[in-house]
Amino acid sequence: MNKIDLVFPCAGTGERFGTVFKPFLKIGDLTFIEKAYEPFQKWSHLINNIYIIVTREQEKAHSVARKIDHLFPNKKANLLILDKKTSGPVQTVIEGYIKSRENNGPFIVCDCDHSINVDQLFKEANKKYNPDIIIPTWDISPAIQKNWSKILLNGQSIVRFVNKEPVDFELNTIKGIIGCIYFKNNALVRDAPPEYENFYEIIRDHFNQGKRVELISVTNAYFFGSPKMLEDCIEKRRNECTIFCDIDGVLIRHKNHSTSESKDNEFLSGISTLRKLSKQNHRVILTTARSKKFKPSLESLLTENKVPYDEIVMGLPSGPRILINDRKPKKPFSRQSNSFEVFRNEGLSSLSLDKIIEANSYRIIRDLSANSFAKTYLVDFNGKKFVRKWIPKSAGYKHCETLKRQCRDVKRLNFLSPRTAPEIYAEEENEIEYFYDMEYLSNYEELSACSSEEKLEAITMILSELSKEVYSLSKPVNGRLWLKDFLNEKIYPKFNDFSLQDRAFDVIINSEDILVNGRYYQGLRKVLGSILEEAIFPQEISVIHGDLTLENILYNSKTKDIKLIDMDGSRLFDAKELDLGKMSQSILSRYDEWKDLQNHELIYEIDTETKRFKTNGDFYSNDSEEVTKLLIEPWQEVLNETSDVVLKKAYFYMSMYFIRFLPFRLQLGKEHGVHALLMATVWLNKLLGDKDEY
Repeated sequence: MNKIDLVFPCAGTGERFGTVFKPFLKIGDLTFIEKAYEPFQKWSHLINNIYIIVTREQEKAHSVARKIDHLFPNKKANLLILDKKTSGPVQTVIEGYIKSRENNGPFIVCDCDHSINVDQLFKEANKKYNPDIIIPTWDISPAIQKNWSKILLNGQSIVRFVNKEPVDFELNTIKGIIGCIYFKNNALVRDAPPEYENFYEIIRDHFNQGKRVELISVTNAYFFGSPKMLEDCIEKRRNECTIFCDIDGVLIRHKNHSTSESKDNEFLSGISTLRKLSKQNHRVILTTARSKKFKPSLESLLTENKVPYDEIVMGLPSGPRILINDRKPKKPFSRQSNSFEVFRNEGLSSLSLDKIIEANSYRIIRDLSANSFAKTYLVDFNGKKFVRKWIPKSAGYKHCETLKRQCRDVKRLNFLSPRTAPEIYAEEENEIEYFYDMEYLSNYEELSACSSEEKLEAITMILSELSKEVYSLSKPVNGRLWLKDFLNEKIYPKFNDFSLQDRAFDVIINSEDILVNGRYYQGLRKVLGSILEEAIFPQEISVIHGDLTLENILYNSKTKDIKLIDMDGSRLFDAKELDLGKMSQSILSRYDEWKDLQNHELIYEIDTETKRFKTNGDFYSNDSEEVTKLLIEPWQEVLNETSDVVLKKAYFYMSMYFIRFLPFRLQLGKEHGVHALLMATVWLNKLLGDKDEY
């Protein structure tokens, strides 16, 4: 066979991509022109020269010659330059390639905005009685037909050619013409009328004149001729897999001493499965322990039996095959390392990649994460939206177990009080992560963003429901012992840890007194020891929510429905006062107003020598009528205590949370940590009565 020239007409303006020179746009780490040439590489021994046609203006603006030399080293790539833009690709090829070449051999004209499997094209061109024109075709739908030149068929016979005008798909078999066309010689294009712009016109005329036109059907292709097509192409590539498949025992019946002789090899069932996957553009890498010296004969054997593959890796150890891959940032929930095992000599009949490919349909809509150890995402999966709470195993065993417990808490709450929490859809744990999926509440908003009237309505409703269905599962407790255990487990260890980390923390925690905004307060450890009185002890323990802030109460104002999220019942039974403390965090301290402030907006001065702190004092008091209405009165019913006792407990248990969430506040900066400890100090000191101002 005569060697074939490969011609890329690139003199168009590429208007759909703006002013960027389209051949140098990128898909992955390859330029468009490299991606278009990629399937030709295995046939490079049959390619004479590569010609890329551009205008002089394009060469000047984009340094095309220099870049082509870089992109196609040792590939016989030649740049052909037109003085000006032509009317279309036909005239570009005539003016740039045909008129400048003396030979009259075969050539392929190929657009630079697609990449197709050209194997069949070269096989047809390599036949003894090869056609005059070979046209790769693509199955198209009515929705995209306006973008394609088309061939109308009756069975396998060509009826006629049409350009981009609409045709009736119910009355015709339609194939789209891919812009990669083989011509047996230059003469087939050279004499085209000057008004011809599109190659379909040339093909139509030659077909009508009785020239032999051959169609080949292409099943593997990428199209990236517009921004939308490029986006779709990238998404398609993300769904393509690389399959590493062992030969002996999987494709060929295993023997102790395998050879590449046909008579010594029995192919197992499932080769058709591999062919199907290969046609879907999945890459097939065959692996074997057979010696590398047998590679030529093995390749012949595989070709003879029509086993598809892209590469063969030989001479491997006979031990386990381990696949290591990284997660894609844009596909964080799609496992990129998967494995299948089959019993020896059972073949591949049961192999399916459907679940793996389906997993690539997950799409993150929005990051809903707050200052927490875990991530929260709004996710779309095949049109269904849900919330995923996710944590990598690298975050540590403790945090993973906390998220698992949170999932159990949600399930338990829904068991005790049906539909009080979102529905759990799924839960999964593997070697690198844990997550659970739950109902997306699209018509709900955080109670913290609602009006005072809606807050009162919702708080009254949810506390009534919790009292009836959840808090009622209770038992009496020795409050003094419970509080001692609580402080020893949750509070004093943090005092010890953070006192060593920073001088400012040490001053706030361990000083006899400190000066905050011109007022003296007992240090944190001292004041805590001073207020351990009977009034703040719990009387009983029960099932609780554990993180009952207004952020974690979702309210639908139209349906008057409430959902609780982000439970943190670290123990099966605990004090209801802890839920009071969390709600106080939202209502008393107005946490939503200061949690995201800049460091300098919270702390103005830290002087550890004089133990003096100047801070934003807006959040150190809140004696409004709203507090009584939203917090004190509803919790009187829950705790069966006087308003004075409820207020004391609100101050105390809220302050405990300021201490407990110190590690999370520090993620925003030291000043946030200082603010949290000062908030605990000031609010606890309120339980001792007012101090004189200095």
